[in-house]
Amino acid sequence: MTPTGVVPRCPGDCDESHDVAVDEIVIAVTIALGTSPVEACPAADVDGVGGVTVDEIVQAVNAALGGALAGR
Repeated sequence: MTPTGVVPRCPGDCDESHDVAVDEIVIAVTIALGTSPVEACPAADVDGVGGVTVDEIVQAVNAALGGALAGR
């Protein structure tokens, strides 16, 4: 359950626009490769452990293809 008035974070939605663009997926990949800090896109770190994994990138791609909440 989501508290009233709180919109769940979309996986990979770096700018909190409620959708995921290709450039946001690229940022997630650069975080996963270690060339960008996780602070560049905290929404890509779905599990909150301080990094981005392949499964989190897949969630972001799914969100980009099917709408932000599709990646959840």
